[in-house]
Amino acid sequence: MTKSVPAPLRTHFDQETTALTTCIYFRRQDGVEFRFTELDQNLPVPGPKLDARGRDVSGTFLSAGGQTPSSISSASTLSVDNLEIVTVLSNAGITEVDMYVGRWDYADYDIFQVPHEDPSIGIMWLMSGKLGEVSMSRGSDTGTVELRSKSVQLQEPFGRLVSHECPTDLGALDCAVIGLIYPWVTLTAYALGDRIRSSVWERRHYVCTTAGTSGVNEPVWNLALDATTTDATVVWTTYSPLRGAQWLATTVYALNTVVTATAFDKRQYRCTTAGTSSGSEPTWNTTLAATTADGSVVWTTELGISWDGSATSVTDQTTFEDTALTDATLVDDWFKYGMLTWLTGDNAGLESEVKTYTKATGTVVFWSPVPFAIQIGDTYVIETGCDKSPITCKDKFNNKLNFQGFEHVPGRDVMIQTPGSKAS
Repeated sequence: MTKSVPAPLRTHFDQETTALTTCIYFRRQDGVEFRFTELDQNLPVPGPKLDARGRDVSGTFLSAGGQTPSSISSASTLSVDNLEIVTVLSNAGITEVDMYVGRWDYADYDIFQVPHEDPSIGIMWLMSGKLGEVSMSRGSDTGTVELRSKSVQLQEPFGRLVSHECPTDLGALDCAVIGLIYPWVTLTAYALGDRIRSSVWERRHYVCTTAGTSGVNEPVWNLALDATTTDATVVWTTYSPLRGAQWLATTVYALNTVVTATAFDKRQYRCTTAGTSSGSEPTWNTTLAATTADGSVVWTTELGISWDGSATSVTDQTTFEDTALTDATLVDDWFKYGMLTWLTGDNAGLESEVKTYTKATGTVVFWSPVPFAIQIGDTYVIETGCDKSPITCKDKFNNKLNFQGFEHVPGRDVMIQTPGSKAS
């Protein structure tokens, strides 16, 4: 982050005494924002005040009497800058439950200083990044939040790792299981139905639901499914990376584009003849591998790999049933290793990885229990799972061309064999 200092603020620094206070802005992945100041009273900071992401952090910063920040450690070396804050969990809406269920995981933050007597003269940016470790003290109402700077990315491995399994997330750019999805571009005209991803892969796609031109800076994406993100004159709706955008009338479709019917029918339709769709939605042929003519477009039917549903009965916090989560073409464990995202209920916004799926009863079992009791009627989006093997990539997704593993590299047992040890 550029630490340029506005001229009025430099004048303030040159005085014999200053009246600076430190402010911190948080934005969780579910879009909820928090603003705190170490001042002993709430501090309105007029806007706009744009951070390095182009996000406006201005607003009323609440006096955080329960916050005890450490000194900021920052150096010109490649070491990771860090800061810890001890927080009283009941303070300003920060709860132990939210920390426990992961709502604060990887939240963005910005820290800056501002003259509390006149915040309008400018701010001094100190640090930005994402939250690191969140720990809670047993038997206490306090927790410690680690704030890590962007330099932590320098510790992450780069390059390809050689393994038999595919290292790519299902639905990611390299996977292309529902076609190529291009990253967001600044100052670009987007049409209704255009689908993009963020510049940093966040296991989400965004579909243009209000046409317009994107902004100068990439927006802060709302990661909640079905939520919207405003980007200058464009409005994006958040989709599962395994769900095609809804079909649109009189639209040019490229080869391999995937869409769903306006009324979701457990199918997805892949463009196998490029062209322009008709003025009204076709009657979809839901038989797998069948085709549907639509203007000059031809669609081929595939089994949907991202489904909507709701709980119809509940066993416990690891198991529930959905009698509608069945289809003649499904098999047991179709959703194994997949991700289920709750849309409503006490677990709304939380994700659970699927351990097993039983077709006959529509039973879903998680690897670990959800934080809150599942209620009948709680809705969700469930994505099919991938065990990252070449056989699954070929047989389940018909996507072997994009398999990213190295299946033909000899395994460790072959590499350490000695002469005469191999069976004839």
